Amino acid sequence: MTDTAVRSFAWTIPADHPALAGHFPGDPLLPATAILDWLDQLATDAFGRGLADASTQAKFLRPARPGERLDASLTPLANGGFGFEVRVGGDLAASGRSTPATDRPA
Repeated sequence: MTDTAVRSFAWTIPADHPALAGHFPGDPLLPATAILDWLDQLATDAFGRGLADASTQAKFLRPARPGERLDASLTPLANGGFGFEVRVGGDLAASGRSTPATDRPA
């Protein structure tokens, strides 16, 4: 049987998160790469596979700022990948999908 359970996670961005340094003075925001790193760890813990060996498509729609709570949902897909959404409050901040790489060079 295929795993179809949606996983939900939450994280409040600490004001001293190292990725905020330089992004941007006076108006800090969490870089998209930090959000992808978080999603990678969540997926690895939940499914045993993350973004490292995958093709990932992501759209970032809203910045995430220190002190804000991110709510992520990961949905397993039939191809072994997963879809994701990240919300800040009621706003969709990011969405996308990760598909396992099938043709990796040796």
